[in-house]
Amino acid sequence: MRSSKPNPAKAQPRNPAHEQYLLQVEDRPDDVLFFSIAAETAAFTNPIRVARDGRAAIELLAAAISKIHRDPLALPRLVLLDLNLPSISGINVLRWIRLQPALRALPVLILSTSDHPDDLCQAHDLGATSYVTKPANFFDLLAFANQLKLWLLNKGPLPASTLWRKNTEKSRPSAPFVAPQQHKLRGAVTSRDCSQHI
Repeated sequence: MRSSKPNPAKAQPRNPAHEQYLLQVEDRPDDVLFFSIAAETAAFTNPIRVARDGRAAIELLAAAISKIHRDPLALPRLVLLDLNLPSISGINVLRWIRLQPALRALPVLILSTSDHPDDLCQAHDLGATSYVTKPANFFDLLAFANQLKLWLLNKGPLPASTLWRKNTEKSRPSAPFVAPQQHKLRGAVTSRDCSQHI
């Protein structure tokens, strides 16, 4: 009886990290569409699920928590969280996430149009993993998607805005986020930590 040769493709072990979905919490259809196109162009292997508002995100994550014991891929690999959401704000979604023991280590990247220090400070204090201002054009969005893909492949850091990176990488993880002295959108901001800033 002739034995068949093993198929190398079938012999490759599964990588759950490549199968774990990303949760995009975003209410704007255009932003959802453009990110989907950027992710496809960057050849993401991770599927993307979308929650259109804060309440839907919490319901999806609560359901995922209930499935953890029987499905190791129930939780997302990463949450991409907008701040300006209907029903429940992104900040309150982040607060809820960090109150759940099963989600305290879940990476949450804030993806917002706002780059105001108030928002960065509050996101930092509530346990966001990173913060990125929404790219202004598709080329920047594609660059973001490519960087995010490297993180998903464990080949690079999670994307982060310059201000976020400067305040989190050069200090202790528990150190307060320090707002800059000046900000172009809302005038002067005295340099101080988040506990005083929000």
